Amino acid sequence: MNAATIQLFLTKKEFESYYKFTFVRNPWDRLHSAYCFLSAGGMSAADRDFEQKVLSDYHSFENFVIQGLDDRRVLSYYHFIPQVNFIRGYQGKLITDFIGRFESLETDFYSVCEKIGSDSQLKNKNRNASKPEKSYTKAYSQEMIDKVSQVYRQDVENLKYSFGT
Repeated sequence: MNAATIQLFLTKKEFESYYKFTFVRNPWDRLHSAYCFLSAGGMSAADRDFEQKVLSDYHSFENFVIQGLDDRRVLSYYHFIPQVNFIRGYQGKLITDFIGRFESLETDFYSVCEKIGSDSQLKNKNRNASKPEKSYTKAYSQEMIDKVSQVYRQDVENLKYSFGT
């Protein structure tokens, strides 16, 4: 559920009283990770269905980026929706109090825990331990980098990302 939808269920006073936070990821890294995850079957029947009906149309990650990101079915699937679409209010502005980053997940997670008074522990359940940091950069050509910059322009600008960071 996105922030705009949540706003509709609460009064303005209620909504403003909550501490609103989110975690985001570098769009190039997120895209590569989601493609690999879904190509391997994902985690649910919906993921497997999406892989069979949509991703299988693209014979490589490069083909997927160059051609697939123009496919409405791709950009409407949860894993590929631009991240800002989840954190904009109904007036179109980003409405979170804190934006944590996947790239600094542990530090940002504990900052949120401190703010909300939680002693929760971060558990990693879906980590590829053999994957080197920023390995996604090797999967991209300049044409692909530019395509993702264009398609995910709002994420890049609003969340202040660039390729390789």
